[in-house]
Amino acid sequence: MNDITVILFLNYQAQVSACDKFWNGFVDEYNNQAHLMGEDKNFQKHNEAIDSGYNGIIQSGNFNFVWQKLFEEDQLIKIKNEHEPYRLVDHVEPYSTSNTILVIDWISFTSLEMNLLDYLFTKFEGKILIDDSFESHPLRNDVMSYHLQHNLNYDASKIGFFTNCPRLDGVVKTGNLYKDDWLHLSMLTEFLDPVAQKLPTTLHSIDKQELIDYDNKEHLVLMLNGHTTNQRARQLASLWFYDLLDSKVRYSVCDTAPGHLVGFHEQLKFYNLRNREFSKRLLNKITPKRLENDLDSGRERDMFVQTEWWASCFYNLNVDTNQNYWNDYSTFHDGSKYYVNVSEKWLKQILYFTPGINTNEYTRLEQHILNMGFKPYDIIDKDYDIDEDKCRTADKIALGISQLEKPSRSEWNAMMEIAEFNYNHLFNEHLPRLEQSFLNCIEQLLEQ
Repeated sequence: MNDITVILFLNYQAQVSACDKFWNGFVDEYNNQAHLMGEDKNFQKHNEAIDSGYNGIIQSGNFNFVWQKLFEEDQLIKIKNEHEPYRLVDHVEPYSTSNTILVIDWISFTSLEMNLLDYLFTKFEGKILIDDSFESHPLRNDVMSYHLQHNLNYDASKIGFFTNCPRLDGVVKTGNLYKDDWLHLSMLTEFLDPVAQKLPTTLHSIDKQELIDYDNKEHLVLMLNGHTTNQRARQLASLWFYDLLDSKVRYSVCDTAPGHLVGFHEQLKFYNLRNREFSKRLLNKITPKRLENDLDSGRERDMFVQTEWWASCFYNLNVDTNQNYWNDYSTFHDGSKYYVNVSEKWLKQILYFTPGINTNEYTRLEQHILNMGFKPYDIIDKDYDIDEDKCRTADKIALGISQLEKPSRSEWNAMMEIAEFNYNHLFNEHLPRLEQSFLNCIEQLLEQ
């Protein structure tokens, strides 16, 4: 790998809007395929709404510290090009060889003008890596690859899309899509980096003794939500139904999207509470809700932690960020299926020695964690992990928590042995595997 040159063009802050022709052509193709994926139209054209390139998400690349750790400094060409994105060719052309990789985050890629795309796909001799390792959409890259190949007549083998949402069968590379737990790789690399530890967008360490001290525990379950999803809304409705909010469950929901009333009302109908206006009033009553000293918004809020939140709670309920968008048992035109994802919310459980319950809109999230080699906790019955009915899933978790009692000191000590194993496994096994997976994928990209 010593002969590889990596050009880092992670320039999302400079991109006000995407190239209309490029982006809107992608949107048309995405919306054409949406019905095949069981989804309504999910993207907008830029003449229809303000859009950052990913429905309001302002960042999509996350590999900076990974490159710095795994490659030598003289292999990295960093383009800080905030005011002159049109000069990309000037920066790239001197390094146009078959051993060069140009790294662009998703949003910057959508902002490239057509003349830059023509250069990259017809004249640039290296490969292009799309870094989509932060807020990933597992199918938008598939559609983008199709759009480049079939609508724009570019050679899509020149490009590789690195996105979260690995497959349960462990296959990382399918075509030019590279799916693994890349968010873990980037977050853990930053967690160990002293420079990154000074940044507000990095997960920060907490004193272990405060976290594991049985006598610090005042609450049973901690549930932190920056924003709603339909499954989080369903879970909130179930927790309310069993009278667990602010009793057994200490919770936050910073932002509530009006559209997620659908999931909340659906769950209440599961309990034969069918008045939609009541559902709306109730959701507005219990959300938004912030814990003391929380941050208002942004990626900083995602990484923000308070020692007291974690040190005072025995368990964590993680309704993970829905980075799937489609049912996990769907099969798409590229044959891929069974997508899963565990985000930084799950990483916090491991880093902060807190036994967790993990769920999402799709099944087998806990199974994926087992597949990664982490030991499970016997907190509540895990039927919720295999039930494909989303309302039953939320109900099973809430029912299990309603029957959950404070663990004894000896039970807690046994859990902390598991927590110690999982923490060590995270850094001694999981992170090195991801680093090797990343290097393997770079070699495969160059050989595409």
